[in-house]
Amino acid sequence: MSSRRTLNTFVTNLVDRFAFDTYGIDAKSQALFRIFYASLFLVIGGLPSWVWIGDKPSVLFQPPPISLTNFVASSFPPAGFFISLEIIVCLLYVALLFGFYTRITSVLLAVFLTIGFSFEFSFGKIGHFAMLMILVPLMMSFSNWGTLWSIDARYRHAQPNPNRAAWPIAFMVLCFGFAMFSASVPKIIAGWLDPATQAVRGYMLRFYYVQGSRELLLPYLVDFTSKGVWEAMDWMGVGLELTFLLAILRRQLFRFYLLVTISFHIANLLIFNINDFYLNTYFYALFFNYTLITERMSPLASQRLGSFFNYVNLALVAGAAVVWYRFFTLSPFFTALEALSLNFDEATLVLLFAMLALALTDAVLSLRQRQPTPAVGAL
Repeated sequence: MSSRRTLNTFVTNLVDRFAFDTYGIDAKSQALFRIFYASLFLVIGGLPSWVWIGDKPSVLFQPPPISLTNFVASSFPPAGFFISLEIIVCLLYVALLFGFYTRITSVLLAVFLTIGFSFEFSFGKIGHFAMLMILVPLMMSFSNWGTLWSIDARYRHAQPNPNRAAWPIAFMVLCFGFAMFSASVPKIIAGWLDPATQAVRGYMLRFYYVQGSRELLLPYLVDFTSKGVWEAMDWMGVGLELTFLLAILRRQLFRFYLLVTISFHIANLLIFNINDFYLNTYFYALFFNYTLITERMSPLASQRLGSFFNYVNLALVAGAAVVWYRFFTLSPFFTALEALSLNFDEATLVLLFAMLALALTDAVLSLRQRQPTPAVGAL
C-alpha cells in the first residue's frame, strides 16, 4: 500500500505541476497573445472563406460519420449562408481583438468556425489545421486573455483569475503533443523507417514527377541520391513526432522542440512546396515568452495600448475589416508581398522565417533570465 500511495502521489504531483505551474503565465501575457492572435488572422493570414461551397452540387455532399453537418443539413446551403457565416467570423475576430465580451466571443468563434469547417470537410477530406483554429479560442475562453487591454477590462471591470493562468494552455500543449505523436504512428506502421527505402526521397520524387512541382529547392535535390542522408531524414522526422509527448513535460525542452518543428516546416516548404504549414504559426505563437515583452513595456505604452480598446475603435475596425474581407481575397500581408513579385510559396517562407526568428529570440531571452518566468511565455 505504501508503494502504491507513493506512486499515486508522484503522478498527482506531476499532473498538478504540468497543469498549473509549467505553462502558467500572467494576465498581461495572455492579453498580449489575444491581440497578437486576432491580428494575425485579420492582417496576415487571412480569415477562412467558405462562400465557394454554395456553388457545389449536392452529390458532392459526403460528410464523415461524426460531423455537425449530419444534424443540420442534407446538402450544401446556398452561398448567402456562407457569406453571412464569413462576416460573422470576421466580426468575432474583431471583437476578440478588442476583448469585447471576450469569453462569449471566444466560444462563439469556436462554434462558427466549427460550422464552417464542417461544411468544408463534407467533401471527404479533413484538414487538421482547422482543429488548431477551433481549439485556441475555445480553450482560451477559460483563461484571462480578456481581462487586460480590452473593452471588458475598461468598461466591464473584468478581473484576472489566478486559477486560469495555466491549465487551458497546458491542455493545448498536451493536445499538440498527442497530435505530433499520432502523426508518427502511421509512418512507423507503414514502414517509414525501413532502411531498404527512403520515404522522404520517395515523397520528393512524387512531388517532382507526378505533381509537377518545380519551385524552390525541389529541382536541385532530385538527383541527390545519398542513401544515408535521406534515411537520416526519415528517422529525424519520425523521432521528432514520436518524442514530442515527453518534451512537453519540460518547458525548456518544449521550446527547443518548437524551434525544430518550425525549422521542419521550412524544410517541407523548401523541398516539397507544402505551404499549408503557415497556418500552424498562429498556434505556435501561443508558446512564445510574452512575459519578457510585457516586463519591458513602459507604463505609458501600457496605458496607450489600453486606451485603444474602446467602442468607437471597435466599430471603426469592425467596419473596415468587413469591407476588406468581402472585397479583397488576400490578406494585407500577402498582398504587400505580392507587390514585391513574390509568389505564395515565397511569401509563406517569409512568414515562417519570421516565426523562426521570434522563436529564436524567445529562446535567447529566456536563457538570459536568471529566474525562470511562470510559463514559457506564450502559452
